[in-house]
Amino acid sequence: MRAKTGNEPGTGTLADLVNASTNSAYVDTAWLQFGPIKAGRFDSLFDFGQGFDDTGMFASDTKTDHIELTYSVNGFGLSLSLEDPRDRGGAGYVDGLYDVNNNLIASGGQDNIPDIIGAVTYASGIFKTKVAAAYVKHAIDISGAGTPSNPYVFEDKSGFAVGGIVELALDSFSKGDKFQISASYAQNANSFTGITGGTSVSNLSGSLTGMSALDFVPGDSWSGFVSYKHVWSDRVWTSLSGGYAKFEGTADYAAWKDREFDAWRVGSTTNFTPVKGLDFLVDVFYSSVSSDTSKVKDGDAWQSVLWLKRSW
Repeated sequence: MRAKTGNEPGTGTLADLVNASTNSAYVDTAWLQFGPIKAGRFDSLFDFGQGFDDTGMFASDTKTDHIELTYSVNGFGLSLSLEDPRDRGGAGYVDGLYDVNNNLIASGGQDNIPDIIGAVTYASGIFKTKVAAAYVKHAIDISGAGTPSNPYVFEDKSGFAVGGIVELALDSFSKGDKFQISASYAQNANSFTGITGGTSVSNLSGSLTGMSALDFVPGDSWSGFVSYKHVWSDRVWTSLSGGYAKFEGTADYAAWKDREFDAWRVGSTTNFTPVKGLDFLVDVFYSSVSSDTSKVKDGDAWQSVLWLKRSW
């Protein structure tokens, strides 16, 4: 269970984003498991983590309602999941939309079929890795003007994503140190590379990316990050992380054309454990969005997190 106060987009200006707020309480994670079968709401099988920090790099970061089947042997893990696309903002289906005079003004859209995701993991000694692939039906393109003589037609677009991560334990260099490197590519599946979703470019502000519908806008995207954690003592560790993401829209719809941007994020995290079971963590991160098109605003942001955790 979680409760939070956060910002809401409002009119889309940065001032409005900072000053508008929303309060909510919700179930974050819950599942049932029987042997190799796990079902409920938990991290997507495609998720790789976002580095040794709390803020997170640009990457898939989504909890979904899904069912997952896993088989493990000799350090290898094979997994397959069926996941609800609505948890990633996938477009829905419009089975004929009519105006007050019963004129058809929109039709088409996306079928509500599950995301199909497979993953392979391997762990041995200092080495851990995960590779995943997904087939999805999230994106749409639009033609027409939304009038009785020229209705909107929402055309469905298939999508896919591939990605992976490698983690190394560097105890031979310094006890407790770890290193991660990860990369993902997606076509018409923007949340799988962190363009949208929990840890995403769009979370910086819709006014920077120039559109709030990036969940289902067709396009190509990719992202990657590196993260290094150094343990100073049994009470203190520090990490450095850096990541990059890029989006190139492929929509024909006029309002979605010329959407292209690059995003960067770099930062550091320090965790202090004064006594067993008590952690104080501080994140400081800088993020930037830049574009060669006038339809996407450039911008940057500093953010910090003070995180406290008590365990028994």
